[in-house]
Amino acid sequence: MNMKGFVIVATATVWMFASAGVNAHAAGGGALCKSKSQGDITATGTDGSSCEADAAGGARATAQAVGNSGASAFSDHTASASAKATGSSGALAEGDNGSSANANAGGSSGATAESDHGASAKAKANNNSGATALADSSGKAIATANGSSGATAESVGCPATATAKSDSGALATCSGGGHAQATATNSGGATAETDTTCVVSAKASGSGSSSEALCHVAAGFVHVTTTGGGAAFGDGANPPTCTPNSGTAKVHSSGGNC
Repeated sequence: MNMKGFVIVATATVWMFASAGVNAHAAGGGALCKSKSQGDITATGTDGSSCEADAAGGARATAQAVGNSGASAFSDHTASASAKATGSSGALAEGDNGSSANANAGGSSGATAESDHGASAKAKANNNSGATALADSSGKAIATANGSSGATAESVGCPATATAKSDSGALATCSGGGHAQATATNSGGATAETDTTCVVSAKASGSGSSSEALCHVAAGFVHVTTTGGGAAFGDGANPPTCTPNSGTAKVHSSGGNC
């Protein structure tokens, strides 16, 4: 499993004009845009970078781009949004209804963070990677990717954390009051998903390693760990499967262990 396809690079073509907000060159010849409910602010830097910050309804938005990059931040209804892109990267942050969104991308990467209804979304990507964090209904989504990796975290009212490093992919999805955490390193793939009050975690390390924790069992739990090319799956209701191959594969769950 490899989720590098989740790379999302935000780009924008914008023009500088006078406004009541902050519209300026950032350090290194980049572009800086700030709007405190002052509408749409755009700017271009001398290094080929561009930014856009659009805020209304008591909201705040900040976008900064350096090194031929693009950053956009949009917010409304007392929300906050912050986007920063460096080194030929793209960052997009969108917040609404009292939520917060933060996107940070560097080194030819893309980061997208979107939040609504009091939620919090944070996405960070570096070194040819992509990170996407989506949060709603007071949920919390954190996606971090580094080293040609992809990470996606989706949350509706509960915590979801996805971390991917060194050519890996991680997906964490949480709704229904549970908790999801996925971690993948060294060419591994990890998926953790729950739509009820189930706690799920998936950890995978090493080329070909695959960990899947998918749960629909209220008050259940699934914890999956693989290394060195192992594969394992658990759903919290049925007996799990473990295939160590040349590595290791372990599952601890409300549906059994292996």
